[in-house]
Amino acid sequence: MEVKYQYVQKYQIRDLELISGIKAHTIRIWEQRYKIFNPERSSTNIRFYSDNDLKKLLNIVVLINHGRRISDFKNKTDRQISEMVQAESFGNLSQEFLLVAVLDFDISFFNRLFDDSVNKSGFEETVEKLIYPLLERIGILWQTGAISPAHEHFVSNIVRQKFFTQIDSLPEPEKDKKTFLMFLPFYEQHETGLLYSYYLVRKYGHKVVYLGQNVPDTDVFKTAGVVKPDYIVSFFVSHFENSAIKSILKNFTTEMPETIFLASGIQLADIKNDISENLKILSTPAEIKSFL
Repeated sequence: MEVKYQYVQKYQIRDLELISGIKAHTIRIWEQRYKIFNPERSSTNIRFYSDNDLKKLLNIVVLINHGRRISDFKNKTDRQISEMVQAESFGNLSQEFLLVAVLDFDISFFNRLFDDSVNKSGFEETVEKLIYPLLERIGILWQTGAISPAHEHFVSNIVRQKFFTQIDSLPEPEKDKKTFLMFLPFYEQHETGLLYSYYLVRKYGHKVVYLGQNVPDTDVFKTAGVVKPDYIVSFFVSHFENSAIKSILKNFTTEMPETIFLASGIQLADIKNDISENLKILSTPAEIKSFL
């Protein structure tokens, strides 16, 4: 027996406002004057919009930001508007185009945009000016329930592949270079910052032992006992209590006093560097580069 699963995401007009940045009042005007949408209505007359409505709105917003007028979309089909976005995106690299690709799970479009940006501006600027802001925006939308966690997983895995491709293209470090042991603590899944640090450390010619996500402290200590790292690198992005973060930092800096612990991530914004002399908190990619 074949079982078919169908999940339909529904959005209220305030969700469209949050995701697109277009005021609900303006969306209603577009709907009435230009017949852009034909939303469903609940028994209490509340508008509900579909995934296709959201994608159409984002496509329209991208095109308006690049000089189009809302009247240009009257009587245009979803496919025609999507083709306009694809055509406009050539030579116009922006976070909005990437977001459209993510929401549509369009890996070909995302890859083309990413590769165009790397060819034009380089890998590092693409990561810092496009990917970081995109992931931050998607994270906010996911936390507010405006989009599915699948979108975050989709883009994170594409970006992860991009990092490893870049890292693999770098020359092997020389034997006398420093060794960096990199990991994310237990329950930490957000890997982008650590991967970018991996890329930067390798770019500057040093050696890396990369353990990845969600690593128990005991495994880090065992690895450190074998590889004898000069530096340990970790990121704190998911929400932790400050006391828990300080406990992790103190544990490593106390147990490994001869090793410099480099810590970064949004959750360290309120953490003062008064824990240990062998702890360095680096807030931005620029600080990481400067340190290297």
